[in-house]
Amino acid sequence: MRIGVTGASGMLGTALIDELTNKHQVFATSKGKGYEKEGVQWEYFDLTNLQKIDRWLVDTDPDVVVHCAAMVNIDECENNVEFAKNLHIDTTRKLANYLKQRNKKLIYISTDSVFNGKKNEPYIELDQPNPLNVYAETKLLGEEPVLQMERGLVLRTNIIGWSKSVKLSFAEWVLNGLVKGEPLSLFTDVIFSPLHVSDLSIIIIRAIETEI
Repeated sequence: MRIGVTGASGMLGTALIDELTNKHQVFATSKGKGYEKEGVQWEYFDLTNLQKIDRWLVDTDPDVVVHCAAMVNIDECENNVEFAKNLHIDTTRKLANYLKQRNKKLIYISTDSVFNGKKNEPYIELDQPNPLNVYAETKLLGEEPVLQMERGLVLRTNIIGWSKSVKLSFAEWVLNGLVKGEPLSLFTDVIFSPLHVSDLSIIIIRAIETEI
């Protein structure tokens, strides 16, 4: 299959490329350089440029797009609301509309942050979202055009793993601080169940190949 991956230089995108290239042709996009591997065709541009998205979709003609791109820094989202809206909502709507018209598949990587965290047991798909910040609000709004597709899939998840870029993942940041003996400002009131990016990549591939 021809599979597009947005935000492909990130932690999940990199893990996806590693798995997908074993069986499929991958068309990866991000703003900065990512993992180069045989079977991957890269294009670098800002995903909020909707004309460039159109051209990328036409040129690559993907059967499936896995939309990983996101502004995951909570503070950055609060400080740049318009960019968060453009990336999480407008970009997703553009991808969804294009793929819907051609009966192609879109997998949107959403977040467990769409919930407010006040429930005392694990959340399920039927629970009502109640986002508490700009990141979660815009990611939730980005789900809507995907859920209107016949072949749209939303995954609300939380990930952990190792990055292959200069920017450290959460786990690497913690370990790096411990090794250097630096004080870390953390939290005492957060419980979550992250998936390792390699495991989530396998789940995504199963979802593609079994038409979930």
